[in-house]
Amino acid sequence: MTVNSETLKAAIRKFIEERACNPGETLDENEDLFFSRRLSSIDILELILFVQETFAIHADPVKFSMETIGTLNRLTRLFSEIGEEV
Repeated sequence: MTVNSETLKAAIRKFIEERACNPGETLDENEDLFFSRRLSSIDILELILFVQETFAIHADPVKFSMETIGTLNRLTRLFSEIGEEV
């Protein structure tokens, strides 16, 4: 299933902002989500499940690393690439 990367990014952004930002605060697309302590390991697991269920994108856990999931842009890129592989 091919997913529009902007739609995917908007959904991921909303998921993160609802859980990790103050009202009215906007997430920087290149902010390190772990270093800033916006997301915990449990949060990222919930985010991965959310994307998998919402967009029918299923990935091998080996693809997930700090380099591939550390920021909103990296998360979007990873899931976009996985969606194109299907």
